Parts: sequence; structure tokens; C-alpha cells
Amino acid sequence: MNTETVVFFYVQEKTIGRKYPWQKVEFRIDRIKWGSRKLVAAGIPEYDYNRKNWRGNVIRKKIATELVEVLGDERYGTMSFMIQKSLFGTELGQIIESVFPLELITLTDKTIMAKVTPDDIVETFISDSGGFDALLVVDNVEEVNDVIYPDLPELMVTHCNNVNYLGVVTNNPEKYVEVFEELNEEYGLAGITFESMEQVKLLPKYKLLVLDGSVGDKHVWRYLPPCCTYIDLISSSERQRIIEARRKDVRYISFYRQVSKKIRQKI
Repeated sequence: MNTETVVFFYVQEKTIGRKYPWQKVEFRIDRIKWGSRKLVAAGIPEYDYNRKNWRGNVIRKKIATELVEVLGDERYGTMSFMIQKSLFGTELGQIIESVFPLELITLTDKTIMAKVTPDDIVETFISDSGGFDALLVVDNVEEVNDVIYPDLPELMVTHCNNVNYLGVVTNNPEKYVEVFEELNEEYGLAGITFESMEQVKLLPKYKLLVLDGSVGDKHVWRYLPPCCTYIDLISSSERQRIIEARRKDVRYISFYRQVSKKIRQKI
């Protein structure tokens, strides 16, 4: 599948790139996939070791070698590169642009730079969902079509401390063993896995948020718990049409529309 990738470069404020000068720089790379598209947030530490400002020739070499290496397979397929608005016109921004062929968003003939991270998206989901105390992740897809960001459940729980229930529909429960262990240790939250949506049973008291990364399932509307908020990570127009027509009690949210909205807010 030809993946369309959007890479956002931004500065990780108040962070150092390495502890010692002979070490590699720790660039933070966060990824979220939705359908044939992928969002990659590439964080560049604000300082070198000992909180020193980066020297231009040093950070240029690190970006051209180590950051390119970290991005790895992201350099295949259709790609767009954007940088944080505050980087535009700076030395660091010029370095990034010299390494990566930036394809900038344009709006009303004006060049726009933007920054968005997985944390931004999660916070947007939480605010737009109206609050929830139960989270159900639908990840029952083949590995080649895997669209669930591995730490997405943990990100959601971290940003919303009211979660009392976490369920995952998956044909690969081993994928969530470590996630469940960390959430249980950190928050005392026990996760449960299901083989199919039909097995999911929730008490009516829960205010449920569903994150669905399944591909091509037109019948998911049949099994959605009553009065839940449903976030479609695939952003399927057909699935939206069916859910909105047949499940008036379910609130449908398009992931792609939310990402677009967050980008506009960052302009």
C-alpha cells in the first residue's frame, strides 16, 4: 500500500539532545497511522549536551545523518514535510529545509507552517468527546493494515484520569500485555481484551469512547454499545454514513477531520 506520510518538525523545548558529546542525539519520533495516511511528529531537542545551544554545523550533521536514519522507512511513498511556525526563517528551520524537501501547506496564497503531535491529537479527542470514563479500542485487523498507534490507549488514559474501564478488541492480545502491565502499575487500571465486538458487554453507567482502527467493517454499527462516542481512525465516509443513519444514539467523529482541525488551530 502506498502510504501518504506527513512529517512535522518541531522543537522539544527545555530538552537536551544527548548527555555526552560522543553520543547520538535522541530525536523523539511519534507516529499515528490512519488508513493510507501516516502522521509523524519529529521532535528536535532545544539544546545540545550540558544545555548548550546547538552549533549550526553540529545540528546540521545530526539531522542529515541520525534523524534521517531514525525516520527510516518514512522516506518511502508520498511524503510532505512541514516545520513548526516559530522555526520559519531561523537557522534551524533553514537546516531542516536543506535536508528535507519541504512541501508547505498553502492557504489563500500565503505559506503556512504548522506543528501537531500525537499528544495534541489525543487532547483534541478528549475535549471533543465531551468526557468519558470507559475506553474501547478496536484493533482487530491484519498486521499489514495495522493502524493503531501502539501507545494510543496509554496516551488516552494519561490525558484523562477518569478512565475506569479499558477494553481492546484485537486478534493480537500479546500486543497489549506490556501496555496493560504499565497501566495497571501506574494507574491501577486493568485492561481486558476481546476477540470480537460481539463479546463486548458494558454496564450502562459507563460513558464510553470507542477508538476504531478496523478496516472495511461496514457492520460495526450493529455492535456499538448504546450512546457511545465513536472515533473512526480510518475516517471512512461509508462507515460514517451508515452509523449516522442507523445509530442516532452514537456520536460519530472522523479522525482525519480532527487532525485537519488541529492543524488549522496551530497556524
